[in-house]
Amino acid sequence: MATIYESECKISSKVEKSELPRTRIYKCKPVSSKEALIQFDMLEDVMYLGPGRKIVVSFMDDKPDSLDEYSFCGKAKLVSVENNSLIYSIGGFIFKIVNPDEIINTRPEEFYLCIKT
Repeated sequence: MATIYESECKISSKVEKSELPRTRIYKCKPVSSKEALIQFDMLEDVMYLGPGRKIVVSFMDDKPDSLDEYSFCGKAKLVSVENNSLIYSIGGFIFKIVNPDEIINTRPEEFYLCIKT
């Protein structure tokens, strides 16, 4: 299993409510980057992250052998490239990577995105 990218990430001090019921919009800043930002929406029932919480975000070529160590893991598919952002969908959850060139060298069509809390 090849890891494309992995970094500790700190959730923004402001967690926004989505227009969708019981859904939050999270923004996290990878510690390994100056300008990159990862933004995603998530149902509270799937995973709730409080403001300022530190998580580890990993992008992998293949599905991890063990999913037990992750709070969330899913196959991300590229749905859009907008200005300086890549937008991926994981079963309807949207993950947006702003300034992706700072954290990944390629623009993969698909990868596994996993989060450790």
